[in-house]
Amino acid sequence: MKKIANTLSVVLVLVLCAGLSISVSAKQTAIQYNTEPTSIGGISQLKEKYSSLYVGEDSSAWASAWLRDKAGNTLSAGSLGIEARLYNADGEICASTGMRYNTKPASFVSAVTTVSSEGYCSFGHIRTIYYKDFDSFRVENDKRLTAGDDFTYLPESNSYKFPDKLLAVLKENENGYPVNSLGETYGSALLVGYNDNYTMPPVLLSAVGSNGVHGYVREADLSPYLATKKDAVTYMSKLEKNRILPLYDKDGNVIGTFVLDGSFTSGTTAKELESAQVAAASKPGAQTSQNVKLPTTKAELAKLAKRSQDNCPYQRNSKGETYGSSAAIGSVGYAPAWVTVVSTDGDQGVVRAKDFFLAKPGILPVYDLEGKVIGEFLIEEFVPPAGYKPGMSMEEVKALGKDG
Repeated sequence: MKKIANTLSVVLVLVLCAGLSISVSAKQTAIQYNTEPTSIGGISQLKEKYSSLYVGEDSSAWASAWLRDKAGNTLSAGSLGIEARLYNADGEICASTGMRYNTKPASFVSAVTTVSSEGYCSFGHIRTIYYKDFDSFRVENDKRLTAGDDFTYLPESNSYKFPDKLLAVLKENENGYPVNSLGETYGSALLVGYNDNYTMPPVLLSAVGSNGVHGYVREADLSPYLATKKDAVTYMSKLEKNRILPLYDKDGNVIGTFVLDGSFTSGTTAKELESAQVAAASKPGAQTSQNVKLPTTKAELAKLAKRSQDNCPYQRNSKGETYGSSAAIGSVGYAPAWVTVVSTDGDQGVVRAKDFFLAKPGILPVYDLEGKVIGEFLIEEFVPPAGYKPGMSMEEVKALGKDG
């Protein structure tokens, strides 16, 4: 993480950050924190991502997230998705742009949140085409950063230093996020990556909604799963009228609203990228519900909840619990409550997702969709075959087994 103090004058200050020219606004004194740019994707589709946090003289803060094609190639509409999130010191989302995509050819995209007096930590979240000839989205999360020392990333131990409130949460939930009555995980997304029990974001993310109400927003609402670039463009055409999201309690009951806001920029030239960087460092508006009328009636809130439910790509059983293949998690970005498996007797069923991902070698009960035990699922200890190297694909490992 790089910290840049901006003593702003009429002259723009250009900062070179690992090959990226980051321009800083000339209107106020601010401190800008940047994550180191990280490369992702295959050689022919190499992308670079990073996020920034800006802190004004009045301690207000805003966040940005960036994604660009490293070679400067212009990519088709719907190829690049970006979301910027701003968190408070308790690990709650206090501002988010929601996932946004380029609707015209672009080589870069950026998103900037609105300002919050509680802003403390920024987070970049992207979706981008991973395979050259397929419309497959790969989800990537950027490192979080902060204006203080509480969220310092410690690369030597691959861990983070958290505020007392989140440390207390970790102590109470050593085995990962708690689950509600529907089997949905809930909590702060800032805990993702803390250890092997926190490898995926929860379904319900801690957030502060409209009028300061504390609750949760669904990952599926902030970043809906979209199968193709065409879907991404269609999603953007409807986003303006769908910026109001339901705010839930931990059990999934609607208790308020959360409004997606901020700005989005895409472009094709280095000059456009530079202009976007300058604009991002200028203090944006503080409003968090621009030109939207918040729903107030039960019918209006129920309509929001229905749209939210439709954003989830997983199927649901009669109890409303989600289930699906573990293979879909990498694209969707979060796990269902139940994971589909085949029992040792060859019967199709489901196992609890939390048990599945935290399980050690042994036996898990297999259930039908109504929760009745119908068999067993065996988890065997992995014994690397001769010639195995970390990072090998499943196909490569299977090939080694056949050769042996």
